[in-house]
Amino acid sequence: MKSAMRSWQWLALLLSACCLWVFAHELVVQKINQRISSQITSLEEGSLNQLWDVNETKDVVSFFNSHKNAQGKWYGKQFSVSLTMPKWPINPNLHDQFNISFDDQSNQPATLALETSTLEAGVFYTAQLNLLAGQHQIQLSNLQWKDLNNNEIQWSDIPKVATWVVRLFSTKETTWEIHSMQFKQSVEIKTNIQWQPAECLTPKTNGSSIMNCNINNTIVKLDHEMNQSNYQQNIRFTQWTTWPYQIWFVLFIFLLTTAVYRFKVLMLGIWGMVMLATAALLLLPDGYRISIWLLLPLVILVFWLRRKWWLRLGKVSVELSVLVFFVTLIFWWYGNFSWGFIIDWPQYFVWAMLQQTLMAMIFEWNKEHSTLRNIDNILITALLFSLFHVPNHLLMILTFTGGVFWMWLWSRYKNLWLMSLSHSLWALMLYQAVGEKWLHSARVGLSFL
Repeated sequence: MKSAMRSWQWLALLLSACCLWVFAHELVVQKINQRISSQITSLEEGSLNQLWDVNETKDVVSFFNSHKNAQGKWYGKQFSVSLTMPKWPINPNLHDQFNISFDDQSNQPATLALETSTLEAGVFYTAQLNLLAGQHQIQLSNLQWKDLNNNEIQWSDIPKVATWVVRLFSTKETTWEIHSMQFKQSVEIKTNIQWQPAECLTPKTNGSSIMNCNINNTIVKLDHEMNQSNYQQNIRFTQWTTWPYQIWFVLFIFLLTTAVYRFKVLMLGIWGMVMLATAALLLLPDGYRISIWLLLPLVILVFWLRRKWWLRLGKVSVELSVLVFFVTLIFWWYGNFSWGFIIDWPQYFVWAMLQQTLMAMIFEWNKEHSTLRNIDNILITALLFSLFHVPNHLLMILTFTGGVFWMWLWSRYKNLWLMSLSHSLWALMLYQAVGEKWLHSARVGLSFL
């Protein structure tokens, strides 16, 4: 016999969701504030340097016209790389030294071309010099910098170093071995920062602000636009409490456990899902993205275990089909009827199939091993689904709302095809329309920062 959750259990479930929200907020704020404090300390010590290793994927945006030979060495007449920018703005007045260490087999001088640009402003600056293989400390202010119109400009007058591209050219085919590249702080500075309170989205024009923002998506957007791009402004964010963010995660687990303690087996399953989400959040390195193809063994296993669910079409109503079509049309219209999502749709459809199958498995497992009512099961499964999207606040709301809809659809119609189709279309069209502005490209975990 199905039993309803009591009012105090509903209250515990609601409080657990609130703790999850606070945990996500405090995680983002504390991580950003710690990074800002560390950067200010390094700046005052004269050690705010950026070191790159082109063999590390996290340090590279992309390679241009560069090829590797059978031995895995870079080979050709040129080596070109766009490097990942640090999480702080490079100030030409403070960072006047660029170090590079490389070897090549040509035994002839190579041409080094350095490039920086601001894509949104349409500006581009470049400088060149000839040098032999070895270790070099290059004073950027001694180079002859030019813009797109071939006008000369001083390094200190470049308003913003938003990208950094390094190119090495040789007159003949050669093997390149790049040891290291580094931006080195050349001037020590005493910041004497005075933090001024400011409302969210209204930082001080110059100087340093401490802002009280409630939505993580807004916090990260401001951090990228100000802290990571504008060296004339620094922003810290107000914590809601003085507690470390880990305490709020413990409270979330405690309250969620309290809410379902009567359903012993269900509680065990929830603990397992919480641990998986924690591992995904804390163990994945910053900026890491899982390709669907890396998850291929899991996809095959899950689909094989629940192959019978996919071999049947499931029921569907006309009203439900119209609803899915109408919501899809709204998202498509908001994205100016662009077909850009089609490129990613096949891969994302498989990803949606995996997520929907896993959610349905959690739902059915709860249904079989507990006396939980259908509505309770739907809400708890949706809450667990949103947990995997911490700390992206807006995405947590969307995934909880979508999780409720899809689990209701599953409980009534058992139609994974319609669930996955709606999931993939809605997600891609929403990312296409508002992805970077609202959802920060739907990043989750530490890569959200």
